[in-house]
Amino acid sequence: MKNTSFTKASILRAWRRCHDFTLFFEDFVRWFASRSNTYSPAHRDQFLLEYDTLFKGVNGDIHIPLWASVCKNNGFLLDATTLEVVKYYHPWGYTPAPADGNPPDFIGEQFRFLCYLYACGLHGLEKGDDPQKYIQGAQEFVAAYLRATAETVSAGIRRYGTSPVFLGVADRLAAFITDHPDPAVQETQDVPLPELYGYKAYLEGPAPAKQDKPERFLNTAGRNNCGGKCAIRVREQEGCILGIRAGCGLVGEPEMRACARGLSYRETYLDPRRLRYPMRRIGGRGEGRFCRISWEEAVDITAAEWTRIRDAYGPASRYVNYSTGVSAVIRPDALVKRLLCLDKGCLAYYNSYSSACVRFTTPFIYGDNFSGNSMEDLPNTQLLILWGHNPRETVFGSERNYQTRRKTPAFRHKAQKIRKDFLVDGLSYLSSL
Repeated sequence: MKNTSFTKASILRAWRRCHDFTLFFEDFVRWFASRSNTYSPAHRDQFLLEYDTLFKGVNGDIHIPLWASVCKNNGFLLDATTLEVVKYYHPWGYTPAPADGNPPDFIGEQFRFLCYLYACGLHGLEKGDDPQKYIQGAQEFVAAYLRATAETVSAGIRRYGTSPVFLGVADRLAAFITDHPDPAVQETQDVPLPELYGYKAYLEGPAPAKQDKPERFLNTAGRNNCGGKCAIRVREQEGCILGIRAGCGLVGEPEMRACARGLSYRETYLDPRRLRYPMRRIGGRGEGRFCRISWEEAVDITAAEWTRIRDAYGPASRYVNYSTGVSAVIRPDALVKRLLCLDKGCLAYYNSYSSACVRFTTPFIYGDNFSGNSMEDLPNTQLLILWGHNPRETVFGSERNYQTRRKTPAFRHKAQKIRKDFLVDGLSYLSSL
């Protein structure tokens, strides 16, 4: 997008175009209502369902990324690209307004930022200042971040969209980033100034520049239901995850190192395909078709099913599976069971899926369940049985793998290992270390 004439009309035209895109991606209901003369209100629900299908992840087979971090570098949410976008905002005094829980490099947020720049430029023009730096700032931002995002979104809409409403938006996105005449200008040119995003900047001018928050390291731990609870060190700035590594710099052996699963937390929790809203299935099982619902509706559905199952099958039909890997003061399963007990109860359980056999056999060997060998004594064993445990793939305890790998002469030459690996054809095998 290249603007060479900085007249009030040209700046206002660019501002309104960005406002239209911002409204579309951040509040489709309002966007659709503003076009009541073009599209029939009777089709609102149909278009809203298609909108959610394209942009809200309600169809498991359709995914259109909406963030610069994913569209530009095929990355994850809140990564180094997101940080670049945030740092671009700061010198201009812009504060992101998170839309629907999206990161600050969300396409709607990017267009909102352009609204802010054009509003600042128009403010300066009317005060007798040259708006060139704001126009140039907008052009640089489009080239660096918005172009890749808009191209990806436009291609996704053309691939999955069916109605003229969304195919038209795809065409307008392509026209915007190539600066061709925009078919939507006639539809948006009458939006009153006070209704435009960034209007405050037009009245008051740009806000003071913001300082970047310093980079910092956060010490955390694995949250999966495993026995590792390994130490993880996260490099973070402005809420963006720049790197994850094992260990917290502690002195001594063994250092608590995470396995591949722990080191992939960023991919797990910040994957762009993660569910972000409650949804209700509208297709058959396995079809992957859902519709988005509100949190209030989700709570109502849950409560209705809760009581229906209780009344139809009795309190014992409700069961909360335990998760001993969550060693916390406030455990989710304990909270739910307490709530169920206030409503006539639930099915309890006995024993443990993690250690049922060990708890049964240990008293015959040691006399009770409160005895055994420490991990430091592992190199002295004559026989090691690993039942369904593969230390090459997972970490179970911060010291266990370290002690398992200790290559002392006694452990190498005298001990035998019996390893039952259920992932390798269900076979048992015997090998020497």
